[in-house]
Amino acid sequence: MPTHACVIGTRHVRAQISFSSISLTSAPNWRKSGKLLTCSGAGANVCNEDAHKQYLCKDRTTGELIDSASLGGLLPAFAGIPKARAQDIARTIERWSKAVKFIVPSHDPADPRFEQKRYWRGPAWLVTNYMIADGLTAIGETEVADHIIRSSLGLITEAGFAEYYDPITGEACGGDRFTWTAAMVIEFLDILSGTKP
Repeated sequence: MPTHACVIGTRHVRAQISFSSISLTSAPNWRKSGKLLTCSGAGANVCNEDAHKQYLCKDRTTGELIDSASLGGLLPAFAGIPKARAQDIARTIERWSKAVKFIVPSHDPADPRFEQKRYWRGPAWLVTNYMIADGLTAIGETEVADHIIRSSLGLITEAGFAEYYDPITGEACGGDRFTWTAAMVIEFLDILSGTKP
């Protein structure tokens, strides 16, 4: 399923997300709590143990964690993870935001592998920004979520409805008329206007 297909209506009903590619040190216990899918158990602590203060991806062929702080490790904020780990993710975003003009870059800007225009190695994407902001809002990290929303709208002002953006300059990258970007702008504006809970 395309990423953007599971974004609609996330404030009240979260999509069930498979974390098979997200590192967990041991099998966690997933349970439904109200309308959220939550995680507990030994495997739930990896975010606090890891130097990046976010999840790390797992190499499915070797089973080893990939020591690379990427957007994939921030997206679990969208899935109702424990508050302490979502707060770690919020602090990571704050740290990354000091190195770029627009957030959320898809890779840690301090990492030598960061490339601001290379697919998933640096650019900012509004669809993932929405997912992260939505998850952070749900756990009370509203200041960071608001920063993500305003930064995302700043990208639209700078460069229009691009597929993705250079997080340092705001330059449009990829396609220049992306409907998923336009859809996220509508979501962001609804949140700011108070019409979306």
